Amino acid sequence: MFSPLLVSRAQRSPDGGLEARGDDSGDASGAGSGAGGSAGGASGTSRDPATNKYSCNRCGRSYLHQATLVRHQRYECGISASYPCQLCGRKFKRRDVLKGHVEKCVNKSQVAAAAAAQQQQQQQQQQQQQAAAAAAAAAAAAAAAGVVPFPMGSP
Repeated sequence: MFSPLLVSRAQRSPDGGLEARGDDSGDASGAGSGAGGSAGGASGTSRDPATNKYSCNRCGRSYLHQATLVRHQRYECGISASYPCQLCGRKFKRRDVLKGHVEKCVNKSQVAAAAAAQQQQQQQQQQQQQAAAAAAAAAAAAAAAGVVPFPMGSP
């Protein structure tokens, strides 16, 4: 037997309105057994005997648990993504998914910032080493040519 709440709940239609869920069997009360002994076939909550999963009638995605399918139909299927990530701009259909993404995105940006800072520090060290090597080479060339540099301010 199934919960009458699942059959009587409203579902979003493609135009954004609400439509009542029902059973394919024509039983308006929803008290029939439905396809495969599960709740209503029209609502997309019947379990596929071959895969043992619940499939969405609109998009074809399948889920192991009926509650996950119901969540998909209510908050994801046919809904535009309206929760953007402030860090990368990617959009999500559910806030809880955005929240999990932001945690990962922040970690990635922190790692990327640390790597960029380390790379910049290494480049500065290389430039300093190259400048020191060039100065040493110039001093050696001047010494070989017999030019002696005078300190500043000397006559």
